[in-house]
Parts: sequence; C-alpha cells; structure tokens
Amino acid sequence: MRCFSIAPAALAGVLVLACATDPTQPSSPHETLSAAVVTNERTHVIDLELVNACTGEAIPLTGTIHDLISVTETGTGVFKLVIHSNWHLVGTSPTTGESVVFNNAEVSIFPDVNFSFFEGTDEFTSRFINKGAAPNAVLRFKYHLTFNANGTPTSSFEDFTLRCQ
Repeated sequence: MRCFSIAPAALAGVLVLACATDPTQPSSPHETLSAAVVTNERTHVIDLELVNACTGEAIPLTGTIHDLISVTETGTGVFKLVIHSNWHLVGTSPTTGESVVFNNAEVSIFPDVNFSFFEGTDEFTSRFINKGAAPNAVLRFKYHLTFNANGTPTSSFEDFTLRCQ
C-alpha cells in the first residue's frame, strides 16, 4: 500500500519538473523544423542468400537496396529519425529453376530521440514472388518499443504474420 501513497507525490514532482524545463512545443508559431537527409544510397547486392519461409529453400539473389535516412530537429532540440529501406532482388530457385523476385519495404520511425528515453516503431513487409508453381510468401512484421530514462520498458507490442499463397 505504501506505493500508492508515494505515487501521487512522485507524479506531482514530475509535473513540477516538467513545467520547469523547456517547453515541448516550438516557442514561435512561425518556427520551422529543419529536416536533413542523412543517407540516401543505393547498394548493389550480389549473391545474398535468403530463405523463402514457405518453401524452406535458400535462394541466392541479386539486386538493389535503397536506404533513405532523415532526421528532423524541432525548436526544442528533440529529434525525429525516419528510416526507409526498400529492397528489390531477383534470383533463381536452385531446386526448381523458377524465377524468384524478393521485395521488401521497411519503415522505422523514432519520433522523440532526445537521449533521455527511447521510443520507436518498425514495420516491414517482405514478399517472395515465385514465377512458377511454388507458393509465394508474404511476411509482415510490426513492433513498437518504449523505454523510460531508466531503461525500463514501459510499452511494447509486436504483430507478425506469414501467408503462403
């Protein structure tokens, strides 16, 4: 029961400290955000081997990975980090000889990078598309993590689906 009597006092202390620090909104309604693209690069991939989760087969692939990373700083010094990664790879099944296309799109968003806590969401969709009779694989994964300043997880979820078509 002692925790419940301390909690209101702790909450009041946090509110007082929060009010004493810098505002969480820009100081001027006309203040603009400065955004910078940190990375925008295409990488040619040769012989990357990935496993099709529906067939269990390892397939050598070649193609391109495009990564775009941007950072936006607010007037209060908080950063928003966004990572986009798009993969387009092609290959041939070593057992069936069928053509295979692998596409992947990933978006990672870290909205409040201020180095006193961590929050982020990552979502990706991967597709193995077979040009023959083998099943196609569609994999979707999404997760969210929030850690407080002490490194304690305060929120998390994940959602994973795999469909073989």
